[in-house]
Amino acid sequence: MCRDLPRPIDIPVKQTVPFHQQFVNESHQIVSYYRPLFPPCLSPSKVLYLNGYHHSHPQEQTTMKKDEMFTSLCQIAQMIAETMGPNCETVVHDCEHYENFIAAIYNGHVSGRKKGDVTYVTGETVPEDAFQNIDPGVNYMNCEVVTTHKKTIKSSTIYFKTENYHYGLGINFDITQFAGMKEVLDKLITTNAELAVEIHSRQSINQIMNECLAQMDLPVEKMGKYDRMLVIQMLHERNVFQMQKAVPYVADRLKISRYTIYNYLRELNITP
Repeated sequence: MCRDLPRPIDIPVKQTVPFHQQFVNESHQIVSYYRPLFPPCLSPSKVLYLNGYHHSHPQEQTTMKKDEMFTSLCQIAQMIAETMGPNCETVVHDCEHYENFIAAIYNGHVSGRKKGDVTYVTGETVPEDAFQNIDPGVNYMNCEVVTTHKKTIKSSTIYFKTENYHYGLGINFDITQFAGMKEVLDKLITTNAELAVEIHSRQSINQIMNECLAQMDLPVEKMGKYDRMLVIQMLHERNVFQMQKAVPYVADRLKISRYTIYNYLRELNITP
């Protein structure tokens, strides 16, 4: 027995045969169908010719209805909120009705809002003409928001607009406590230098210091201020004071204080 096909059949015009029939159906639509390409059970009333293609069951091509879209967005919002946990707020905005700005909200404690409120995630009141300025082609992704309660929030909003509806889906993630953790972790994992670099630097400064002292041909114990300043000048010319912890090392080798080293550097107009 022949039965209706389960899905629409799309056949380009160039693949059809020239023989066809046209008629006006009950809805006053001009219908064209090609008899040789459809089984007898597919009656002309189930075939609509639009934009160069055949479409069976044209009512299946309609846009999602407003209530269907709202239900779908609510399901998505709830799924995200439950998956991401209590720090993640999701909200569905009705951008056509001011009094229904927050049409649905999950984990509303993040921003302190509830269904029916007309406030932004920042805590500020939404102006009554706000919807006039919404561009459905512009979405807001991964923006930072600081609320009136001093919370730091990552916020994203995407809009959905057709002739049937205008909705927005927002995600607001409270990162306040994570920002504090980041500061602690940064301090915990920060290092002064790589070990290999530090070892190389120490070996280099040792070698340079020995070479400079050798040029003086005078024991450190017998050096005066002029002699020590001369050594410091030679060390500066070889960029020793650009190395990490150079000042305390030089002070130890010259048997003077760090304070004295800095005084000598100032007298020589050298900035360590």
